Amino acid sequence: MNCFLIRLFLSFILCNFLSGKIVAQYPGNNTSGKAENRNLSIGHFYGKIIDEKTGRAIEYASIQLFQNVSDSINNAEQLLLLTGALSEQNGEFNLENLPVAGKFVLRVSAMGYDSLLQKVSFGNKSGQHGNMQQMMNAADKDLGNIKLRPLAIELSEVVVTGDIPIYQLEIDKKVYNVEKDPANAGGTAEDVLNRVPSVKVDLDGNVSLRNASPQIFVDGRPTTLSIDQIPSDAIARVEVISNPSARYDASGGQGGIINIVMKKSRRIGYNGSLRAGIDKRAKVNAGGDINIRQGKINVFANGNFNQRKSISFNSTDRYNLFGTPLTNVFQTDTPVNTNQFASGSSGVDYFLNNRNTITASGSYTKGKFNSLDDIYLITDTLLDFGISSSNAIRNTNNKRSFHNAGGALLYKHLFPKEDKILTADLHYNQNTIKNNGLFITHYFDDHQLPNGPVTEQKQEGSGKNKFITGQVDFEDPVNDKLKLQTGARAAIRRFTSENHV
Repeated sequence: MNCFLIRLFLSFILCNFLSGKIVAQYPGNNTSGKAENRNLSIGHFYGKIIDEKTGRAIEYASIQLFQNVSDSINNAEQLLLLTGALSEQNGEFNLENLPVAGKFVLRVSAMGYDSLLQKVSFGNKSGQHGNMQQMMNAADKDLGNIKLRPLAIELSEVVVTGDIPIYQLEIDKKVYNVEKDPANAGGTAEDVLNRVPSVKVDLDGNVSLRNASPQIFVDGRPTTLSIDQIPSDAIARVEVISNPSARYDASGGQGGIINIVMKKSRRIGYNGSLRAGIDKRAKVNAGGDINIRQGKINVFANGNFNQRKSISFNSTDRYNLFGTPLTNVFQTDTPVNTNQFASGSSGVDYFLNNRNTITASGSYTKGKFNSLDDIYLITDTLLDFGISSSNAIRNTNNKRSFHNAGGALLYKHLFPKEDKILTADLHYNQNTIKNNGLFITHYFDDHQLPNGPVTEQKQEGSGKNKFITGQVDFEDPVNDKLKLQTGARAAIRRFTSENHV
């Protein structure tokens, strides 16, 4: 009985001690009036941060808790940062040792999401005593799942690209980027050059630059190909060099150089493209490119097939004002030209290291051109007693075929200094051409009756061109305004032509 009374007495004293301790911290028992001593710091906010769309937990989200406090000097409210935390891997967070009375603002932010501001409280007003047990029960508050909205633009990866213009003006040349102009699809280099400023191509395919005949280069070296034998789908850009240096051709170049740069890719991985088209005359064109680069090896190849048909109308009126008797000649014709050719090229780059590359490549092109034309001639002879007229019809049938084969071996060395380069290459190019034409002329008088015998002409021709070029070039930029260029070049050219009429 005595032991029971002793335990009861000790329990009574302990309860009174704890009660006094709590009441000493309660706002109503503090007469100092300071806000920081009028609130119990036993509050606990907790919750979970999730993605609004997917419901996925967001880890490492930043949580900040601010309290509204009164500024007696400015008579206004301001936000005071109390504490902060980062969400766990499962999105959960905890904010502890918080005052249980007052108003709070929760700020949540995470990378890739809109920030969120949310008003929170424990439901107790500052300065109100209330029921002690009720305040203790409200000190732990679950804020639930706090949802963050993903940014309107979510970047999975960042790709930096630059848009190359169609025309570029560089220090020593003008550049026309063929790939940027979709109008070049399915044509030939002749169509491309017709779109290059300062370059003119006549009806016979003759190229002029500043009223002079330029040299045609392919990839910086002379070529045996004519401009109608190069498919536009295989051209990357055209460089117009009005005043070429000795690097291109020490023996000439007075008329300028047009350098046709062919397509070639060195992108890592597997890359390729296919294209096809058809014109209103049911002629088709198709092509494809492929590039494979793995480790130190880069393999590239492309092929093209083109068909063309052109129909034109020509009219010529010629008045001879001198001589006796005077004559006038009127000519009309409607030529129909059809052609088709196929080309392919391939090569391999071997990267010895970051600064040394060896390249071997080859190409082959084959095609044929047919031209049919009916020419109508009217010749008026002015005589004293009147005009005497004669007519003629000339039928022409021309056929031309060719094939071209080429190969190249190149070496390139890059120095640690920017734009300091050493290159060495060996090029071989061979072109074979065959052509024949048949011309039949019928003569008629002014009553459309046959007048004189029918004349027939036949022309046969063939030719073969070979180019072998070896060259070494060295470039070293001395400063921003001066560049040193030097090198050596050897060229062997052989032309063979035979014609029978």
